[in-house]
Amino acid sequence: MMLFRSWLQFAKERFDPVSHLCMIVLFLAAHMLVISHLYPIGLSPVDLLVLLVAVVAFYFKLRLYDEVKDFELDVQINPTRPLPRGLLKHKDMYQGMVVCILIELGSFAWRGWDFFWAILPAIGYSFLMFKEFFIPRLIRPHLTTYAMTHTVVTAFLSLAIFSYLAEKPLSLVLQQGPLLGFSLANWLLFNVFEFGRKTFASSEERIN
Repeated sequence: MMLFRSWLQFAKERFDPVSHLCMIVLFLAAHMLVISHLYPIGLSPVDLLVLLVAVVAFYFKLRLYDEVKDFELDVQINPTRPLPRGLLKHKDMYQGMVVCILIELGSFAWRGWDFFWAILPAIGYSFLMFKEFFIPRLIRPHLTTYAMTHTVVTAFLSLAIFSYLAEKPLSLVLQQGPLLGFSLANWLLFNVFEFGRKTFASSEERIN
């Protein structure tokens, strides 16, 4: 029970449920609007709910990745954040990551093996992000490069979502120019978000 409360507090501070859920619902709605011009959407409300759960888990996992990656810096400049102050431990973060990945895989597999394979590139790329492409000292000092290489993951996730919604293998989705273009646009849009998030003035920086 104590651990559950700690996770709730972590989500409140670092992954606000209301704002993130609104963002993700709009994100999925945009995909549904685009895909409906190419393929009929025959998914049930339950299927769509499962997809929503998968995408929430994916973004929550990215939050956990950042918490671990930024730990040493947060200890120095943001010691009140959940991980530095001991609300959760590193092992809790890693266990949370595993749970999120299992939810992602299980949710996409819900519709069949084609969709299980469709989410793998996004999961794989997100892991490379977590490891900072195994060149952290080279990439960290370059904000633009760092941000733009990390936000590529949204394009992979976008393609997986299209595969799920269209009930088509990823290989067929990749043959559709409008879907590729929309996925690329997502990458560009999230770059704007990422640059804005990383360029707060000292007075604007969020402590929690």
